[in-house]
Amino acid sequence: MITTLDPASITEAFDRADMTFWTRQAPQSDCARLRFLLTRTSGLDALAARLQTKEHVLSQVLAGNTPSGDRILSLRICREVIRIWQPRVRKRAHQKLIAEDGSIGVHFRAEFGFTAGAGSSDDPRLRLMSIWLSPAHTASLLRARERGAKEQELHSIVESATGESYFRVYASRLRAVTLKEIHFIHFSFHSAGS
Repeated sequence: MITTLDPASITEAFDRADMTFWTRQAPQSDCARLRFLLTRTSGLDALAARLQTKEHVLSQVLAGNTPSGDRILSLRICREVIRIWQPRVRKRAHQKLIAEDGSIGVHFRAEFGFTAGAGSSDDPRLRLMSIWLSPAHTASLLRARERGAKEQELHSIVESATGESYFRVYASRLRAVTLKEIHFIHFSFHSAGS
């Protein structure tokens, strides 16, 4: 199920990380997943629009007849379930992390550039990095995620937080950070109390 998510998407990196909080597994078949999605949607027409398909196609899937070769639809169904599965469990876990001054580990390979003190470069280079964000940045990122921030806003927060964390570790003076062409990004959570 996790392999259906985009490794370069910050939103989907959160979905992967949040799977560690799940108290039970999400439905496994397309038919079961659609039945679940219908309980969270105003009808088959709205769900079809959300999944960028037609109602009659979803009716076939609900009848157990997934159109052969429609891997894209299966991926969309799976991603949508992962995105909304156990929202209260996730919210509680995020609130606990914020309350305990926890932090988010950001592990990525991307074009990372910066301008700072002598010897720094504004020419982004492909880098593999692992950084723990401050509790303040962790809270900011989790709150943005919870209110449904779009990919670009999450990218800006991660860019800023990563830059500040990186320069805090290496004791340089930060001027600007760029994080682009993400190849993959992964989040992990650490509670200060654990």
